[in-house]
Amino acid sequence: MSNGKQAWQVRVIRVSFRVLALLVIDLVVQIVNIQIMGLDKYLAPVLVTLLGMLLVIALFYFLISYIEESTNAVLKYVVELGKTFKYRKTAVMAIIILLYFACFFAYYRLWFHKWIGFSDLPALFSGKMIR
Repeated sequence: MSNGKQAWQVRVIRVSFRVLALLVIDLVVQIVNIQIMGLDKYLAPVLVTLLGMLLVIALFYFLISYIEESTNAVLKYVVELGKTFKYRKTAVMAIIILLYFACFFAYYRLWFHKWIGFSDLPALFSGKMIR
């Protein structure tokens, strides 16, 4: 494999991993927001709002720095293993795609309150998309 092709694959893996990490952070924030909104029974709406804002800032601040560290660690691991195994980068991309599917299922569950499986996907995407 040439260096140009390796660099392209590494860039794709880096961007894919960052996008996936941002989706997971957003998912965590949405779940935390749902939990915080349940506190309105015990706290004033002003305090619930401030608490939610602080938690969102804390989550994004700490998790974004964690994304950078973990992205670099994953890429270093992929590049090192890519030297010894022929299709390591392809395997990493397949894992990232599976994680995207897991994110899709988690978002679907959070937003529409029902779980779907791989067998449900053709029915979901075969109907009308715009009502």
